[in-house]
Amino acid sequence: MTVDMTSLLARALAKGASDLHLAVGVPPSLRINGEIIFMDYPALTGEMTRQLTYSLLSPEHIRRLEKEREIDLSVFLPGIGRCRVNVYHSRGFVESAFRIIPLEIRSLEELGLPEVVKELAMRPKGLVLVA
Repeated sequence: MTVDMTSLLARALAKGASDLHLAVGVPPSLRINGEIIFMDYPALTGEMTRQLTYSLLSPEHIRRLEKEREIDLSVFLPGIGRCRVNVYHSRGFVESAFRIIPLEIRSLEELGLPEVVKELAMRPKGLVLVA
């Protein structure tokens, strides 16, 4: 089964995932409502995680990764949105985590947040801290 980053991220977005993780030895995984769920793909090899991740990196990003062993960056994929990306070396392999930032901002109702959050967000001025 061939897989590419655009289709992985599109499926993650369609499933409501906040994150996509690529790690060696397990299928691509999604974080949905705080829970890690494996996608219906075979376990990834070291070469697969490297190829998938590098497909989104510029030559400069690859140079920095190989020198510093970890990089943080942002990528934009049309039709999907932006992703904050952390690429790192683990157990001798390239692995990565993608935080998906969708193009459309969901409403408070869609997010399932309580009414009190809406009331606080609509205040005209001030600083609200929730601890």
